[in-house]
Formats: sequence, structure tokens, C-alpha cells
Amino acid sequence: MLHRITIVLFLSIACAFAAEPTFLSLPDSKIILSVPEGWTVKDKNNEIGIYGPDQPEKGQQSKIHLSRYQESDTTLQAAIESEIDRISARSPKWGSSNDRRSYKGSAPIETQSGMNGIRADFYDDVAGTRRHSIVKYYFFDEAGKIFRVCSHVYGDEARFKEYEQVILGGLKFNETK
Repeated sequence: MLHRITIVLFLSIACAFAAEPTFLSLPDSKIILSVPEGWTVKDKNNEIGIYGPDQPEKGQQSKIHLSRYQESDTTLQAAIESEIDRISARSPKWGSSNDRRSYKGSAPIETQSGMNGIRADFYDDVAGTRRHSIVKYYFFDEAGKIFRVCSHVYGDEARFKEYEQVILGGLKFNETK
């Protein structure tokens, strides 16, 4: 009897472990983002994202997600400016977390896999720290279409760096697709 319980328990753990995705993929693309060990993939509000460990049970949770850029801009910087204008136009008068008021600038970025893009920073300062940060990383996929990786981080600079490392270290082209 003990052997049967052990086998059933082992199979249950193995199935639960195997069911966790190892990467997120951008639909209709070879772009993938690896999911670090200990992080989870969740579908919240029809948006699939990667959630780091140590998330609060209630309230805002830090996450990373991939999305297609829908406009027809031809440069990454033009895509950033268009999106900021679009969000700013529909924002309430007191602003939004990723409108022109919160935009802190953009800079070139390169992933460990050699993908070049632009990082756009949005955050609200609270006593010199980042309480809430939205960072959008813009890249071209293999077909020349623009996509973005969005990182929503609640916490300090160390947490921001942790999330950025997941993106820069895990974003790549899936060569087997």
C-alpha cells in the first residue's frame, strides 16, 4: 500500500511539474521568452504573463507579457512615440502609469541572444525609488513586425533589475518553430 501511495504521489508531482510551461511565445512568430525556474505562467484578464516568486496574494502583482504592436510604424522609436500619444489621449486628466507624464525616456537595449531593441521607461517616483514601473521593450520579429515585451513591476530597483534580467536573458528566436 505504501508503494502505491508513493508512486501516485510521485506521478502527481511529476505531472504538475511537467504541466508548467517553460516559455511564452508570441503568436505567429518565432519569438519566445523563457520562464525562469520558480516563476509561474498565469492567464489574468485574457492576458498571459510570467509572474515572479514572492507575489502578494491581493493587490498589484509584478508580471511580464508579450504583445504585438498593432500600428504600422517603421521604426521602434516611432512605435514608442505613437503608443505614448495614443495612451496619453485616452488617459484621465490626472494621467496614467504609461502616458507622456510618466515617460522617462528610451534607450537602446540588447538581449543576451543578440536581439537589438529599444527600452521605454515609465514610472512614478516615490522618495527616489520606483514604486511602480512599466518598462516596454520594443523589437522586430523575424518578419520585421514590431512587438513589445511589457514589464509591470511593483517594488524597488532590485525587483526592477530582476525582471529586466528575465527579459534580456530569456528573449530569443525559437529556431525549432
